[in-house]
Amino acid sequence: MVRLFGYIGENPVKISYSISSSEIITEEVETLDKQMKVESDGWGIGFYQGKASFILKKAVSVLKDERFRNITEAVSSKVIIAHVRKATVGEVKEANTHPFRYGVWLFAHQGTISDFRKIKPRIKKSLPVSHRKKIKGTTDSEYSFFLFLHNLRRAGSIIKGNIPLRKAENALKKTIKSILEYNRTLKSETGSTLNFLITNGRYLLASKVGIPLYYISRNEVIPKKIEQISDETLLKIKLEPLQGGGKSVIIASEKITDEEGWKEPDDFSVISVDENFKINILPLDIQ
Repeated sequence: MVRLFGYIGENPVKISYSISSSEIITEEVETLDKQMKVESDGWGIGFYQGKASFILKKAVSVLKDERFRNITEAVSSKVIIAHVRKATVGEVKEANTHPFRYGVWLFAHQGTISDFRKIKPRIKKSLPVSHRKKIKGTTDSEYSFFLFLHNLRRAGSIIKGNIPLRKAENALKKTIKSILEYNRTLKSETGSTLNFLITNGRYLLASKVGIPLYYISRNEVIPKKIEQISDETLLKIKLEPLQGGGKSVIIASEKITDEEGWKEPDDFSVISVDENFKINILPLDIQ
């Protein structure tokens, strides 16, 4: 399982993760370096059954969570996002664990808003009271999510998610630009890292700001199972097609297959995947 992972495809896939004792750990972790990679502050998976969104998540290390170890074959969907948390803002608890959900929308974030302690009141002030009441945790990520939802407010029903992709792209760009403008105003010493992953079950959105992100477009006549060990977390990820091949797109914080075709968009970009699996890369045009 990589830190940040998104899948959207014509046909559902079964997703599973495991801790490979032969490759990663035995009863005693082989090395400190491996332990630091496998250790986490929580994990989560978001997916869809029909039009309904679901999340499974827990605020514990994957090493200590039997639920995680037994999650193999638990999830299958045409749209999936997954996240392994390394806490930087907000305590370790389930309310701070990704993905976050609102109606049909799912959201995960890899990175950190610089100077969030100072920026948080500004984001909070910009949100309507109805959105403020929905925030359950204390992370920069969840506040970013609700800022995005706020920027969608005139585009259609947020709960139902029947919002055109173009308007969602613009809302995401506006969200990122607002955060970076707060950093600029505060003269933050370090830049924010804002790799967001968002879906409403119909399309997939991502952003690349400050840290690596990759994507690949696949079109398989004969479906192939993916089975790879993450360099980031040393966890094994498996994706198994259930109804043949077809078109799909994967967006992730690392290349999870040995296939050619992986691409890394320019920094300060928004990546969108529409319902026909067409990929669009949009520059943020940061001044």
